[in-house]
Amino acid sequence: LLSGTKGAIGYATSTDGIAWTKNVANPVFVAGAGDVWDKYGVDSPAVIKNSPTGYEMWYTGISVNYTAALGLLSAVNFADVDNVITSATTIAIGHATSTNGTTWTKDPANPVLTKGAGASWDKYGVGAPTVVKTGSTYQLWYTGVSLSLNTLSNIVNPGAVLQNVVIAGTNMGIGHAVSTNGALWTKDIANPVVTRGTSLAWNGLGVGAPSVAQVG
Repeated sequence: LLSGTKGAIGYATSTDGIAWTKNVANPVFVAGAGDVWDKYGVDSPAVIKNSPTGYEMWYTGISVNYTAALGLLSAVNFADVDNVITSATTIAIGHATSTNGTTWTKDPANPVLTKGAGASWDKYGVGAPTVVKTGSTYQLWYTGVSLSLNTLSNIVNPGAVLQNVVIAGTNMGIGHAVSTNGALWTKDIANPVVTRGTSLAWNGLGVGAPSVAQVG
């Protein structure tokens, strides 16, 4: 199923930011071929131009290891299911460079930012990056996700309130990382730096897909 629904990235130009012309060569950036970390799709690009002929892009890549996913058949508790899901799925951030914005070279070090280990707040995946470069320092903000399957299972209990169970069992927030080369990143120890609101807030189920612009 996933092999037939791969995401890809296109390119378009405009003179006013309103009327756009798609590139005839689209998509200009596609999923990886073979058994690679982004084989099931690429999306959510963040692009900066850091020289007259230099572009850098960070993007979300997705893959699933079906052999590892078969571990679900022998899972006996929620901890087992959680371990299988986190080991079988890859949602991570890659890096690529270009001289014209349409022909891209993926970084051999990809993925350059990956999900957290253990009980990390972003253990299910990281994606949807936005990047700002100031001098020689890159800053990246991204969406991170984790779930508590044991908590979410309470949804079947009589009298359970769907909203309350989902809020208690999910965690989607925005993380921050820094780099000096755009490829080797250090996550902020204060992550997540933006968290969801209270149970009745408009953002109570989570926050993500950040967009950051440097002012001044």
